[in-house]
Amino acid sequence: FIRGLAKKNAELTQLQKAILSGNAETAEVLINKFLVSTISIRDNIGDMNAKESFYHGVILGLLSGSDNSNFIIKSNREAGNGYFDICLLTEDEEIGVIIELKVVQGDSMDITCDKALNQIDDKKYAEYFDPEFIQHIYKYGIAFKKKRCKVKVSKD
Repeated sequence: FIRGLAKKNAELTQLQKAILSGNAETAEVLINKFLVSTISIRDNIGDMNAKESFYHGVILGLLSGSDNSNFIIKSNREAGNGYFDICLLTEDEEIGVIIELKVVQGDSMDITCDKALNQIDDKKYAEYFDPEFIQHIYKYGIAFKKKRCKVKVSKD
């Protein structure tokens, strides 16, 4: 059991490092591994807001779940012309991350990710970061469908 916990902590740390470095492929693999092994498709029943809130909580938990966190995490904060889903800040590395989550509604997972990324730009969520302190911004669009996700990233 203890070895299992150590492995989970290592995977959470790996996920955090992937997100903070713009590595969408590794983040997607790790999130999908978690979704497939833990959630039920019955966990996200309800309207689209309820489903998105479920995945929002999952991602917050994954990002804040490691003993090795070296960043500040914010949720549902006003930025630009709207409210981002999740933001990470690391002052020492001058990195900011904006994550927008979407549940697939008839489009492909790729198109849904693109919609999330477009929302980040259209609503100017990156204005949340002070350019004097944050030099690198990663923007993530994450699309969810049942027990799977697709992750895309763009960098400013």
